[in-house]
Amino acid sequence: MKNYDIVSIGEVLIDFQSAYDGGKLNMTGSMGGAPCNVLAQASRLGAHCCFVGSVGNDIFGDFIKQEIERLGIDAVLQKHDTATTLAIVSIDRKGERSFDFVRSPGADSMLNTSDAVFEAVSSCRVLSYGSLAFSKSPAAETVFEVLSKAACKRAYDPNLRPAIWRDDARMKQFALEGMKYADILKIGDDEALFLTGCSDIGKAASVLSEKYNIPYVFITMGARGCRFLCNGESGSVPSYGVTAKDTTGAGDSFFGALLYRYITQGFESEIAYSTAFACAAGALTASKKGTADAMPSEAEILKLMAEKH
Repeated sequence: MKNYDIVSIGEVLIDFQSAYDGGKLNMTGSMGGAPCNVLAQASRLGAHCCFVGSVGNDIFGDFIKQEIERLGIDAVLQKHDTATTLAIVSIDRKGERSFDFVRSPGADSMLNTSDAVFEAVSSCRVLSYGSLAFSKSPAAETVFEVLSKAACKRAYDPNLRPAIWRDDARMKQFALEGMKYADILKIGDDEALFLTGCSDIGKAASVLSEKYNIPYVFITMGARGCRFLCNGESGSVPSYGVTAKDTTGAGDSFFGALLYRYITQGFESEIAYSTAFACAAGALTASKKGTADAMPSEAEILKLMAEKH
């Protein structure tokens, strides 16, 4: 049995970047999906990673398998006759994204339990997951069962996508259900306010930590940096001033870098530094076009940190 630093479970799909050009709609495809993107960054930094998910028995599923292998990530990758999920990503002039999805029901939602799934999870130090997998069966039941049985640390990024759920109340219900399993929480500021009903980021962090007994909470705030709560001790780090070209994957880069720091250093004595390290990774990813291939090496992260602080 292989031992892994991080296993991610959930969706993997194809991101199509769309652009209008002379009356034509051009699209460029790449592998996407937050759980796999997190591993792309962690693996780039040297973590031993495995992805658990499901793809279609189609050209997109074949492409995803090849990309996971190219990135040096192991995989428990189920194949189903249902088509691989597609995300259509539009980028505005500020590099911000909007999403449309082709997912009916989408192969990612067909993930089932298996001996291989439980074997991978049983051999890891950190299990990373998101809330999108909760939106459809059988993936929802599979992921909840895996979470309930996992003996490792569990790291959660709700990564809310209203266009997938089409029901904000249900999205909120299942996103909060996922909080019950988290030891490490990474969440965007708008998402934290939405899920808690708070109007203050610090209060939202406290509510999530105390209500769900989550030791480590990280609330990312884009250009305003990140606020963290570590076993009751709070703090914040500023962002890194870069020109954003494409924010797709920046939050996943942050989380992958953060989990890499956790498995190599822990959080107790270096929480502010680890948060700054993750912020630098996310900033560098946002400063380039693309997702996995835009994610930085440790040398690039440390260089930015040295230049900006």
